[in-house]
Amino acid sequence: MREPSISLQDAVTRYAVPLVRLSRWCATGKLHCERDGDDWLIPIAEADRITELAQQYATGRGPVRG
Repeated sequence: MREPSISLQDAVTRYAVPLVRLSRWCATGKLHCERDGDDWLIPIAEADRITELAQQYATGRGPVRG
């Protein structure tokens, strides 16, 4: 039986993590994801891991050079 999952776009909305970053975490194995055609599905069980990775990779907004 397949584990309940969410799409990358749903994860972007829920966790406020950029699509590119989530996709990269899936592709590199930092998140356990399943392929769904050209997209990824993220098991609901990975929710804590998404939060953990988002905190590790969070970048503050610094001053803009101009």
